[in-house]
Amino acid sequence: AGESYAEQKAHFSHAESFYPTSYFGLTMDRDRLYQRINQRVDDMFERGLVNEVTQLVDSGYKNALTSMQAIGYKEVIDALDSKISIDESRDLIKLRTRRYAKRQLSWFKRDKRITWIDMDIHSEDSALNLIEESLQRYCYPLFRRHRNPKEPFLSASNGKIKSGLLTVP
Repeated sequence: AGESYAEQKAHFSHAESFYPTSYFGLTMDRDRLYQRINQRVDDMFERGLVNEVTQLVDSGYKNALTSMQAIGYKEVIDALDSKISIDESRDLIKLRTRRYAKRQLSWFKRDKRITWIDMDIHSEDSALNLIEESLQRYCYPLFRRHRNPKEPFLSASNGKIKSGLLTVP
């Protein structure tokens, strides 16, 4: 008959990367994380989330894009459709984003490959230093020939981590 899903999954957990790979996760006190999520949602509204969604809806994308079902968009669409108020949409986005963050943490905590960095203990710069040290030990020989030697290997600005190879939002 074939293997059950559980039997197949047993093989997945032992997969190893062909390339040197490092996994990092940032964690912090849950109350602090939730405060940051709430502030981020408030910032999204201040930067024009409602106008952005209105333009997309007016352009005919209300039901055409899967992305319109993402947290943030669907709540604002409900407000534009007068199903809820703008304030209720903001509160729902905060609630759903906090729940999503909790699910992500639960999911990733099971992955033993991840090195967790506690952002209640580390500053952004010290976290970057820890990541850079690990990358230099395990991955840097691969990166060395691809990066601009005049740029720092890792740096942070405006909440983004930048390496000589990529920028991570």
